[in-house]
Amino acid sequence: MILWGPPGSGKTTLAQFVDGVSESRFIGVSAVTSGIADLRRAVEEAREVGDGVVASEVSGDEGA
Repeated sequence: MILWGPPGSGKTTLAQFVDGVSESRFIGVSAVTSGIADLRRAVEEAREVGDGVVASEVSGDEGA
């Protein structure tokens, strides 16, 4: 799952909720502080782990 939207729209909150209620592995990637290499690592890790991986991209609006 990739969450995309303007700052303050609830992406981080939704990602934290999904992480808390699911039994999935959560990988958080910030579009503000991460580059393409970080995203590729997260995707590769998700492929290695298989089903049950939740990846979230947030735009750096944590706490907004």
